[in-house]
Amino acid sequence: MKTTKFTLDTNCVIYGVTGTHYKAELDRLVALAKAGDIELWLTAGFQDDQDRASAAYVAANQAWLEKRPILGLTTGPFRFDYSMLDGRDGFVSDATAAADEAIKGIVFPSHAQMPDASNDKQGTRWRQRMTDVQHLTSHFAHGHDVFVTSDRDILDRKARLYAEAGITVADLPKRYRSPRARRNCTPGGSHAAIC
Repeated sequence: MKTTKFTLDTNCVIYGVTGTHYKAELDRLVALAKAGDIELWLTAGFQDDQDRASAAYVAANQAWLEKRPILGLTTGPFRFDYSMLDGRDGFVSDATAAADEAIKGIVFPSHAQMPDASNDKQGTRWRQRMTDVQHLTSHFAHGHDVFVTSDRDILDRKARLYAEAGITVADLPKRYRSPRARRNCTPGGSHAAIC
């Protein structure tokens, strides 16, 4: 049986660190990963989020991650207007580039795809949305199965992300069970770990 690969959004790590929301759900995902039933991954977009966080938050996130079975960071597409020159992002396949265009069209309204450089708030919002695109495209590029988040901007678009880019998005509060314990519980039946 193929192991289901879950990609965690940055907010999953933040909730894991704070323990204020979704603790039971995160603990369940970690337990499934420790048992070898699923794999847990982050994207290079997580590191982009950390680059903008305070040193205290970065240290707390790192301490939490070191005790969890996170397999690593997936890379995303290099973007001249977004990526750092540190090698986190790189070239992607034609299929990933096409998925990236679809994801951008879903996550960004067309009028918001280019930020107004004179507006710091708009530029910050653009960067946050581009990080969402980076998370999702990286998830796609590495063939992972489920993107887990509590981000309403992504969750409100999960039907389109599935229909247009083939990305399954799961709400963090979902219940997760071992694939051995159940079969075909999502529409399409391909991700038996999601209830």
